[in-house]
Parts: sequence; structure tokens; C-alpha cells
Amino acid sequence: MDWCKSILSALSRLADLENRKTEFYVYQVLCLLSTLWLEVCKNIQAPSKNTDTVMSIRMQKFLRYISEHYEEDISLDSLAKSANVSKSECLRCFKASLQTTPYKYLTQYRLSKAAELLKNSDEPIRTIADSVGFRQISHFGKSFKEKTGFSPRDYRKKKVTLLDT
Repeated sequence: MDWCKSILSALSRLADLENRKTEFYVYQVLCLLSTLWLEVCKNIQAPSKNTDTVMSIRMQKFLRYISEHYEEDISLDSLAKSANVSKSECLRCFKASLQTTPYKYLTQYRLSKAAELLKNSDEPIRTIADSVGFRQISHFGKSFKEKTGFSPRDYRKKKVTLLDT
């Protein structure tokens, strides 16, 4: 811990300067204070604003908003407002945290909810699609088949659990 000795030495020299003021006193003090500050900055890492924590708090707000409103029409603007950030910050958070976009995450969330309903209810497929936020049955069917490899009807018949991953 040589840097600690260096700091103690500089503090000792500051005390000496205080006792023996010369015409260069002010400049010598400034130089020693600069040396002290440099040693501190080089050797002590001050806690920085933890962007991971800020981002995780924002992501919690985004994900909570989606879980509470997935059956509604959710815009990027309304999602961003749920965490009081800009649309570009919302996109950046999703990309950094989940390596996806809010739209893709929302679609996957809706599909997983639809899969649960297809397995556990006898509701018509059109009703299920609408209840999880898909307003067009054709878009729902296409998205569901892309994700699972099965149409919603076949999925229901087989009680497949592919969306559980």
C-alpha cells in the first residue's frame, strides 16, 4: 500500500508548510493538494452511478406494464411512459437486457398466455387471440405457428408445452 504512505507523506508535508509559511506557501499547498487528489483518484474507486440498477428498475417497470396490459393495444410510447423514459431509451433497455425489442417481447408474452389458455380452457381460438391482444386472428395464427410449429387448433389438440421455454 505504497499509495497510502504517499498520501500520509503529503499530509505531513502540508502540516509542515502550515508551520513554516514562505512566500511560495500557496503554490506549494496547491501542488501537494493536487498530488493528494491524484493519488486518491488513482487508488480509490468511487461508487459510480450504477446503470445496471437503473436499467433493471426500468425493465421491471416495463415488464410489469406489459403483464398488466398485454391484452390491450400497447404502443412504444405508452411503454416508455410507464417508466418515464424516451422511446429510444426503452428500446435500448430491452436490447441491452433481453437482446430483443419491446414488440418481440410483447408478442412472445402474448403467445405464452395464449398457449396457457389453449391448454387450459375451451374458449374459441378467436376469443383467446383477442383476449391476449391479437386483434387479427390471421396474425395470431401465423405468429403462433412460427413459435410452436403448430397451429393454435393443433396445439390445443396435442396440449403441447413448447412455449414453456
